[in-house]
Amino acid sequence: MDVVEPGDVYAGGANRPLVVVKLEIPNIALGSVELRAAFIRAATEIVQACAVPSHEPENTWVTIFNAPDGGWGIAGRAYTGDDLIASLTAAAP
Repeated sequence: MDVVEPGDVYAGGANRPLVVVKLEIPNIALGSVELRAAFIRAATEIVQACAVPSHEPENTWVTIFNAPDGGWGIAGRAYTGDDLIASLTAAAP
């Protein structure tokens, strides 16, 4: 989490309170526009529930970053989407 002093935050050319939510996931996660939209709505609602009452939803920006295939790594190993699915499937009861 990065915290920036309120006086140093500018968005749309104006100083304003801004909350930026960044989600970094493998490219197989949230695989449709509808799922990404649902995440953005839910993240914005969570910020609203946790923020001061005067926080406006337009001051919550949500961005989803997808790692390319083979760009997600755990313990020094690069995983493709298929690798991740196979690992999850093997670990499922």
